[in-house]
Amino acid sequence: MCPAFAVTVPINENGIILDPGVPSTVGEVLGAPRPVSDVVVYSHGWWANAADADQQYNAFSVGFERCLMDHVSWPGLTLPTEAFAAAVQWPSLIPGKPGPIEDVREALTFYTMGKRADIVGEHGVASLVRLLYASKRRPLRLSMIGHSYGCRVVCSALVSALAQLPAIDPTIRIRVALLEAAFNRVALAPGGAYAQLSTYPGVDLRLLVTTSKLDTALVTWYPEAERLANLFSGGDMQALGAAGPDPATETVWGGRGDVTVGSGFDASGISAQGERLVVADLTPLHKSHPDGDAGPFMGHHSDIYLVEVYRLLAGFLFRT
Repeated sequence: MCPAFAVTVPINENGIILDPGVPSTVGEVLGAPRPVSDVVVYSHGWWANAADADQQYNAFSVGFERCLMDHVSWPGLTLPTEAFAAAVQWPSLIPGKPGPIEDVREALTFYTMGKRADIVGEHGVASLVRLLYASKRRPLRLSMIGHSYGCRVVCSALVSALAQLPAIDPTIRIRVALLEAAFNRVALAPGGAYAQLSTYPGVDLRLLVTTSKLDTALVTWYPEAERLANLFSGGDMQALGAAGPDPATETVWGGRGDVTVGSGFDASGISAQGERLVVADLTPLHKSHPDGDAGPFMGHHSDIYLVEVYRLLAGFLFRT
């Protein structure tokens, strides 16, 4: 992948883009004569300040682009030659606590960031998506990648943007990759926060969900936070990135495809998957990388900067 342009999009807790030049920059890029065919939007998750987010974006973009350059002739894939990349930077760290998680009380604060992530997506990132649809650039591939609470950002952005469009343009292809999603597994089901993603007629949209049994933050602590916040509501408290989608979600998406990602996984392991909803189990890959265990409150929650994950994304996002 060779980005034509790349920008960081700083957004505050109210969903306001702090750099007023971003919308005009996006408009100029998409209106320029250069053949931009791909737009990639990436959002980091919780417990990241601006410096942390920049480090994550740098690690991800360098690793992902190196992976694509090493596999320019992958069968069944059309890799981007000119892309516009936007990295969303939003305040997901508790003020005054820049260090690592040290006890369960701090671990549970990731729930506090949930509504903030939705606001960031609904207002700030959704405005970028609407700009893409307003541009004349066609055909266009939009790839949205979220990690942890960044999955809330990208999902809420699409729900908001698509609902506000006067008409759906089927020539824009949307692919959404949710890496260790820190939201409830029923959120994509009917009645859930992001249920509308499966119901927009004419939208070419597919969804990739990764899960891991070694993601301690989601497997163990996410349900605890859910119970504390919903003492009297009950219901399924599991995270999407831990347990995968519930049966109701699978039904409305027309079933699901399953992929197991282990050491040495290649893009061919997913590029043939034709389902709208694909679930990739990262547990074997995490088992083969014990160095990626970040401790008792995180586990392998952020263990995504691996070549096998990049291959997984390439096979899903850029399938012909």
